[in-house]
Amino acid sequence: MEKPPDAEGNPTTGIPPASLIIHRYYDESSQWFGDGTARNIREYAKRLSDLILAVRRLVYKPAKGAPTTPDTFKCHLIAHSMGGLVARAFLQNSEPR
Repeated sequence: MEKPPDAEGNPTTGIPPASLIIHRYYDESSQWFGDGTARNIREYAKRLSDLILAVRRLVYKPAKGAPTTPDTFKCHLIAHSMGGLVARAFLQNSEPR
């Protein structure tokens, strides 16, 4: 799939800003997809943080423009049940990232 150019017609790199990214935190703990070992919720929250930082790096960037910064990057978290607890642990984490 060809990526759309920026407002000035220059090529862009990365993923579209409106991408839907699914964090399957439980796969590593699954006996089928992982090692079957449950982790501490803080570990799941750290991995969610790592994923969000990776997405921020990958969001479309103009070839000649400035990269996405913490001030311009937006992320909408949608979580349910245990995923909600992981998201809450991520949001309440005091470690700067």
